[in-house]
Amino acid sequence: MPILQKQGIRLLLLQSMNKIIIVTVKYIAHAEKIPGMETITIDNSPPLENRGFARGANIGIKKALTSGANKILLLNPDIKINKEQILKLSKNNADIVSPVLKTDGILDFGGKINWMMGRATHQKTDSGRGQNDAQKKIDAIASLQHDDAQTIDYVSGACMMIDKKVFEKIGFFDERFFMYFEDTDFCLRAKQAGFKISINTDITVDHLLSKNKLKNIYVLKSNFKFINKWVSWYFRPFAYIYLFWMWTKIRDAETLRPRSGRASSA
Repeated sequence: MPILQKQGIRLLLLQSMNKIIIVTVKYIAHAEKIPGMETITIDNSPPLENRGFARGANIGIKKALTSGANKILLLNPDIKINKEQILKLSKNNADIVSPVLKTDGILDFGGKINWMMGRATHQKTDSGRGQNDAQKKIDAIASLQHDDAQTIDYVSGACMMIDKKVFEKIGFFDERFFMYFEDTDFCLRAKQAGFKISINTDITVDHLLSKNKLKNIYVLKSNFKFINKWVSWYFRPFAYIYLFWMWTKIRDAETLRPRSGRASSA
């Protein structure tokens, strides 16, 4: 068999072994698709039913697996990523991998759990004030030791590539988390099952971070569920106290916020 033909067959086999399907759960009317990439979009935008992120993602993931996906990229509509970056991400040897996310000049390198407070804490660093992005990134990788995947408890579901064998072993996202903490819960379950979680520090993508007026409420509700599911009973009182303190801060901020249409006193 000619060498070129052998190489062509090898390339086709490699592509079939790494079939990537993007799953996007959208909450806005328009979500861009990435040219040359197969995408399944689950529409949660008004006036359609808001199924919640976890349930919407599960619907899309099951469709992708049925379509023969070996790797699934869970992708928010507010992430800016191209095909070349996706293909590079797929070559990572971790079972769950995310790029570095850049939001408003801040680089996000995944996160760790504060088990005493029951909090998922993103590990972040400033990326553009006083030093260039490249140097900030080098310093962050060195200080946070993200070359060791074991230092990461979870990566963000905003841009998370997952190998199909993870779903085959641990199942799907826990739909009790309507929005937020579903990615943290999924990664912890995967880590318990022996899967490798990592950040690909060679890839940085922009995260535009869509605004949601109910975000704080969703975060608190999901955080409460996370505490009940994962935090040991002897740490829970501390976690509940911290959660209550967070609620009072949000309540006070809402109380002080000016109401639209209300005349200000002279």
